[in-house]
Amino acid sequence: MPEDNTENQVGPPTPGTYLRLRDWEEGAYTEADEKNPAIGKKRGEVLLGGPTVAQGYLVDDTNPDAEIVKKNAEDFVTIDGVRYFCTGDIGQVMKNGSLQIIDRKKDLFKGL
Repeated sequence: MPEDNTENQVGPPTPGTYLRLRDWEEGAYTEADEKNPAIGKKRGEVLLGGPTVAQGYLVDDTNPDAEIVKKNAEDFVTIDGVRYFCTGDIGQVMKNGSLQIIDRKKDLFKGL
């Protein structure tokens, strides 16, 4: 709900945006965690898709950058005909249906 300002959650996706969680076995976050009494929530990598989400990084057809092509292959996936951006964030679905970010696949640290 737009008026819900509960802390420690990001809420639902915006209209026209698909959100799904993808199992991340390496980090031990899966949808099956919902059946584990100690956890009780679906967990996994947050994927965002739909018409409001970019379909990939721009690649110059006449001079493609190999690194950008590689990032498109790593950072985007198509599931059931929908193109998703793989955020690298690990989330869990709360009992009220909101999303809570609980971890990150790659810990980012930038020192001075």
